[in-house]
Amino acid sequence: LDSRAGGSFQGRRDLHYLPFALAACLLALCYGAIGLAVSLPQDLEFIRAGRLRAPAAQAEQVELGLKRRPRFHEARLYLIRLRLQAGQIDEATTQYAEAVAAAGPGTETPAFRELGNLLAGHHLDLSNVAYQEERWNDAVISAQDALKLNPETELRAMARNQFAWILADKLERDLTAAEEQAVQAVKESPRNAAYLDTLAWVYYKQGRYREALEQQL
Repeated sequence: LDSRAGGSFQGRRDLHYLPFALAACLLALCYGAIGLAVSLPQDLEFIRAGRLRAPAAQAEQVELGLKRRPRFHEARLYLIRLRLQAGQIDEATTQYAEAVAAAGPGTETPAFRELGNLLAGHHLDLSNVAYQEERWNDAVISAQDALKLNPETELRAMARNQFAWILADKLERDLTAAEEQAVQAVKESPRNAAYLDTLAWVYYKQGRYREALEQQL
């Protein structure tokens, strides 16, 4: 009898707290609705972007959304990818620099590094296209643009070698700058025969024939 009475009292006590639990749930729902009402107008451009197909059109909407929410770093990274998909390399590079400035220390994350490498690869592709078309100055500028992004070692060495070779072999100027980049390329990839050949050619152009020969041995 005592246990049944105790159980009955416990049940009545639980029911006593039920209105408070319901009130808490309703309050949470109200706060959620208020938060949605506040945030939804700020996210309209992102919603529109998701409904579009063309990367350039999507990028325009995301960029508008970022004016309302400038600290939405994930959207900034997505915008850069959209610019790349649209073939807008210069715009993507500018927005990457803006994203780095906005994020500060957060730029060391894998997502930022991946994008930096992706952008550097695109600039190297532009440099190669310019090289094939004998637009030497454009090829050098694109190689420099790749270096400014501080990509991973392999891409960085490729950009350094490209920069050095064009200056020494095609433009025959700024041999000191060509030497600096060629030396760094060899340090970063010491067994790469092409990089060693570039450094030897720079030394040869500088009249340093013994050092040029040493790179070929």
